[in-house]
Amino acid sequence: MRKHTFIFMQKIKCPKCNKIMGGCSSTSKTGKKHIYYQCSKCRMRISEKKCEKSILKFLNDMLDFFLIIDNSFKPIMNKDTSNEIIKYKNKLSELEEKDTRIKKAFVDGLLEPDDLQTEIKLLNSEIDIVKNKINELEKLQNSLDYKQDINTFFNL
Repeated sequence: MRKHTFIFMQKIKCPKCNKIMGGCSSTSKTGKKHIYYQCSKCRMRISEKKCEKSILKFLNDMLDFFLIIDNSFKPIMNKDTSNEIIKYKNKLSELEEKDTRIKKAFVDGLLEPDDLQTEIKLLNSEIDIVKNKINELEKLQNSLDYKQDINTFFNL
């Protein structure tokens, strides 16, 4: 029966002999309880507070990284945005050509005025979506000046 909860029990290895450390506790003269992890082989002890500090530092560093790299930035960490920009620019030119063909069909009398308005509205909304995506990617590409440094930090 244990009197204390050992948070890191069976999770910490001894830095000297690499054996898994067990939990132990002691009470100081003031009556304050101290929790330690002790190696049964070489008797080395590590304070639980010291373990907590190390883990909190690691978690804070991790949190800082993920605050720097927001969700919109993560997906492009492993790909180049210039290919995406080219793809969307090609799609934009296709949509602009389609706009020209629709207007030519109206002039040739193949489309009714109501159909022309409907087609142009749909086409303009698609063009706006593609232009917005191109703008997003260009802004993202501009913010990737230090991509290599961020990749290095990510890997660390």
